[in-house]
Formats: sequence, structure tokens, C-alpha cells
Amino acid sequence: MEQSNLNRPWLIRRSVQQWLTVVGYLLVWILIGVFSQNVSLVVGAWLLLGGFGLWLLVVLWWQKPLANYSLKQVLWPAFAWGGAIVTVEVVFILAVYLASRGTNANLVQNTNQLVLMVKQMPLVAVYILVIAPILEELVFRVSLFERLVNVFHWFLGGTTRFHKSLIAVAALVTALLFAQVHSGIILPQYVLISLILQYLYCHYRNPWVNIFAHIGLNFLTLGFLLV
Repeated sequence: MEQSNLNRPWLIRRSVQQWLTVVGYLLVWILIGVFSQNVSLVVGAWLLLGGFGLWLLVVLWWQKPLANYSLKQVLWPAFAWGGAIVTVEVVFILAVYLASRGTNANLVQNTNQLVLMVKQMPLVAVYILVIAPILEELVFRVSLFERLVNVFHWFLGGTTRFHKSLIAVAALVTALLFAQVHSGIILPQYVLISLILQYLYCHYRNPWVNIFAHIGLNFLTLGFLLV
């Protein structure tokens, strides 16, 4: 995944930054989960905005992960692949509907809490539509996935023989963690969404494509749930 012409100190610094991006995100996620228990929805909303918003600013300032990527010709591929993501979104919405009838209480509770937060504090929409898509793509696609691929290559002695297989395994591990973080349990809907976003990243190698696609996905979800 790394370019051969990059010097070793740069690679080490990049690796450390990406791992810390992932670890920091997980720590923020855990802390928000701990401190948001038995608090009002408004307090929980501020924890989401403050915790993840602050970590996003830290990542953007320290790692500058988007500095070398262009916004040109980004919207078209994002919209072109929107159909596939919308299909997954329909599956997700149906799953939420079924869960509301007792199939999956965790998913419904998490979704309902976000909807109530938006209704009581519309500023939460900034988290859903801006902070979460950018931060999650930088954490899961740009950082975690790339580190996993390189770790797997290292375990195999640097061989490129199984490169595509290693990419698939890294994408699946990333998707499983993505699903766990979003729903508290590993749901196939989130795994599939993550795999599609992962494909976009591997194909275009531009995180802006993922970010806009993710924003569209969250926009559709939020719009449907608020109707």
C-alpha cells in the first residue's frame, strides 16, 4: 500500500499517526459510552459533538490526511456509486423497521437515541452529516485498513503473492469493527456498508470520494428516520 519512493522515517511517522488515529478514536468512543450513561440526551449530544469533533480537529491538524487529495472529479464517482450505497441503505432501513418489532432492540435503541437527539438539539445533525463521515473514513479506511494490510504483509515476509487476499481480509476486519462501533453488535448491514465504502477507497484512492458517499448515506438515513 505504501509508495516505494517514500523514505523510511516518513513511513514510520505515518504508521504511528495512523495507529494513534485509530486508538484515539476508540478511546473517545469508549469514554463517551461510559460518561453518557444515565445522562440526558442533550448532555449525550454534547459528548458526541465535543468528543468526536475535538478528535477530528486533532487528526486533521496533526496528520493532515486530506492535504494531498484533490476535490476535482470527486462528486461524480461518489454519486455514481450512490446507487449501490442506497441499495444497502434500503436494507438497513428495513432492518430498523424489523428491529422495531422486536428483532433487534440494540439497533432500535441506538437509532432512536440519535433521532431524539436531533429533534431536541438540531446541532447533532452536524455530527451525523459532517463530523462522523469525515472522522470515520479517516479512521477506518485511511488509517485502520492501510495499517492492517501492511501488518499482514509484514507477517508474510513482505511477499506480494497474496496481496489481493490480504486486502480482502483487512477490509473484512475493518468492516467488523465498523459494525461493532456503530451498533454494539456486528450487524450484516453495517458490514456490507463498510465493504462498499472500502471498495470505493481501494478503487479511487481518494478519501474525499468516501467522505461524500458517507455523507449521502447518513443524509438518507437521517431524512428517512425524521419523516
